[in-house]
Amino acid sequence: MNIQLKRLGLYEQSIFTDLGGWNFNLGGMYRPGRMVRIGVATSTPFSMSLNEDWSIDGDDGYFDYKMSYPWIWRVGASVAPGRWLVAADMEYRDWKSMEFRGETPYSGVSRAEANRQIRERYKSTTRLSLGGEYLFPMYGLRGRLGYSIEPSNFKDAGDEADKGVLSLGMGVLIDRSVMLDATWRTASYTEQVTQGLKEDIRSSQTLLTISYRM
Repeated sequence: MNIQLKRLGLYEQSIFTDLGGWNFNLGGMYRPGRMVRIGVATSTPFSMSLNEDWSIDGDDGYFDYKMSYPWIWRVGASVAPGRWLVAADMEYRDWKSMEFRGETPYSGVSRAEANRQIRERYKSTTRLSLGGEYLFPMYGLRGRLGYSIEPSNFKDAGDEADKGVLSLGMGVLIDRSVMLDATWRTASYTEQVTQGLKEDIRSSQTLLTISYRM
């Protein structure tokens, strides 16, 4: 469930979204040498069902609709000389193939018209990422640094809407099977709010994960 709330003066809106979906992922890896790995992966279109309860300044409503998100194609490679590991990957999505599978949540807008607008307003994107990791054997720590460029999927957004994402992280192997990771991630981009009004947005996230290796 996702909750959004915005208050400006006496204006208030909220939306509660319950969603579910499914898709399949398939990938493989090839090792041409001891230090080099090459991988490819794909994700089938994500079929999603959404149920939304919304309220805008006291006016309530309900939407129930289905969407299909595009295929995702990924290719990446890594090189691990000694204590270093350097990796790069590329991800491609054709957002123009996103579509409604039934009725739309927009009053007076048919499925065919909504899907036509998607093809006109959206574009395909290619995300590029580069990162590295260094092992400190004395302390059992792994330091990580990465940067990625995530283009906007709107045709008219411009280059300033592309996200630049910087991440810093550290991991420690607690024992032979348990890894503890901490990551800090920050992103910056410009968003078109209305005609002639733009917002410079910067967001940061901190993630703490524990993984178990069989």
